[in-house]
Parts: sequence; structure tokens; C-alpha cells
Amino acid sequence: MRPEQTVTAEVLVVGAGAAGIAAAVAASRIGARVVVVERGALTGGKATAAMVERSCGIYLRGRSEARYATERFSARVL
Repeated sequence: MRPEQTVTAEVLVVGAGAAGIAAAVAASRIGARVVVVERGALTGGKATAAMVERSCGIYLRGRSEARYATERFSARVL
């Protein structure tokens, strides 16, 4: 068991799955102090548990290659 700790934050995110991480990133981008609490040993939620390799974005298909229409969330976070 870990010792008790006191942490001060404006936003508490419970769960470090995809939605929790997205919420934490969004809150931190507007300047909030964020704490993420996860009961498991890893972040990523069901995607990590299912061993999903990565998050993909929306692609635009050109004549020679496909490119991202928007920057992938995972590229911004990782």
C-alpha cells in the first residue's frame, strides 16, 4: 500500500483510457492543473488491454500517397 498523498488540482480525471487522457490533455491546454488517477498498471484503457497498436487519424488520399487530414492525437500526446 502506498502512503497517503495530498494533491491540489483544478481537474481530476478518473481513468486513463482514451477518453480520460483526452480530457486531461484538453484541460491542461487551457491551463488547468490536472491529476489523472488510474487503478490499473497502464494507461490506455481497453485499447491497451486489447493490444491495439496505435490511434489513427483521418486520411486524405492523393495521387501518390495518403496523408493525415489532421494531426493524430497520439502524435501530439506521445
